[in-house]
Amino acid sequence: MITLGTNISAIYGLLDRLRSAMRADGTAQVAILEAGDATNLKTVLKSLIRGVLADGTVEEFGGDPTPRPLGPKLLPYDLELLHGYVQQNIDQKIVVAFKDSEAFDCTVLNDLISLLWSWHDRIPFVFLFGVATSLDLFEARLPRSTKIISKVPNGLALLLRHAQTLLDDKDSKIVRKLLDDDKFLAKEALKHVKMGQEAMARMFKCVRALKTTHGCVKVTKSPNLSTIIIKALGGELYDSKIVGETLSAIKKITSDSLKSLLVVLAEALPQTSDLSRQLQILLAGKKGMDPLRTQYDDSRVTHKTTIVAQRLKLTKGKVNLSQEEAEYTKIVDLLHAAFQAYLIDNLIQPTSLFMHEVFLYDFKNPVRDTFAPRPRFTAERALSNPSDYLAFGSDKTFENLSAYQPATTLLYQLYLESGALVNIYDLWWAFYTIIGGEDGENCNERTALGMFYRAASELKMMGMVKLSRRKTDHLAKLSWIGL
Repeated sequence: MITLGTNISAIYGLLDRLRSAMRADGTAQVAILEAGDATNLKTVLKSLIRGVLADGTVEEFGGDPTPRPLGPKLLPYDLELLHGYVQQNIDQKIVVAFKDSEAFDCTVLNDLISLLWSWHDRIPFVFLFGVATSLDLFEARLPRSTKIISKVPNGLALLLRHAQTLLDDKDSKIVRKLLDDDKFLAKEALKHVKMGQEAMARMFKCVRALKTTHGCVKVTKSPNLSTIIIKALGGELYDSKIVGETLSAIKKITSDSLKSLLVVLAEALPQTSDLSRQLQILLAGKKGMDPLRTQYDDSRVTHKTTIVAQRLKLTKGKVNLSQEEAEYTKIVDLLHAAFQAYLIDNLIQPTSLFMHEVFLYDFKNPVRDTFAPRPRFTAERALSNPSDYLAFGSDKTFENLSAYQPATTLLYQLYLESGALVNIYDLWWAFYTIIGGEDGENCNERTALGMFYRAASELKMMGMVKLSRRKTDHLAKLSWIGL
């Protein structure tokens, strides 16, 4: 969770009230961390543990909350202290509140979040960040492995975005019911899915009407239907050149073309029946064989040149319209206004619809690859070429067997180069040579060994290796790429 606001002093009172309320009802323990307490990782861990256990359940700086008959006394920065507390208070969560997160040293903040997240399966942590200026500045301090979490679809984020829209419309009662009543939430979700599908159907109907109108008004270059649909799905159609040219051409349409256009738009615009009747009455009393033109037609514009102060000045003017042309211009203006309103109402931004992720498919991937994926091929490709999936910067390039790759990817590529049986020590040494560099200056051996164990466990979990029964110090390969 993240609290935003330029007034950082207001966050102090908010956190104090939150801590008092949660301790009163026994739902959570709140530890409030400040940048001054985060000079290094050990210091901030001490402050965190002291903040959670400050109710007197343990001695400050290292009392063990669970009775242990044997074993060493835990250090004051050991998270096992919190683990023991959680085991005694199963229903409580541990809320870690960062008052002024932007003032924290980025290295300490990254290490702390990574360490606490590694204990998340044993200690139910909840992070609360106070951001005083902008969310972008805060995200710039986080590592890429942390920021990638924000790319994962989150149903709660969809609900909160919709709730904010309702609050903007002063509809707070509906927001309260959405948060409190699960049945009402499910009913509203299904209703908005149906409403979204209906809105998309109207949008596609509008696109077809626009395409037909574009052809009737005889614009020089008519785009194909797929181009119009792509712009409509991107929410860019109404502001595009296509709509601008069409609306401009409607103002200049002649009476013989208008009759066919009104027939085409009869289904989309109910006003066309009345306009068609007015046009028929006007044409019945028209004199002459030439079609009627509006005041916006190019033939109704005159150019006049005058000399002012020995300079040539070009001015535009309009010829006087006849009574019939004036009446015809009113009919065209009514059609133009009705068609423009129809486009505004139906050419919506699809991604602004609540629950659009459910009914709108806008991926660029082929449909076959999306709805009938090949999981093994995808997993092998991700392990062989992680840059195809991970958001590396444009300046970050690496070759195979590079220390810049994720640990699992590196171990997988070493695994591909080995035979049916792989000596674990040889595999580890090859892994550490690449990760640690010469003399291990890039990474210490303990850290590299943890990365190696995790990568090997992930390969085992994916069914690629298992321990050999014939040789206890070997791994047996279970799969080969492409087979």
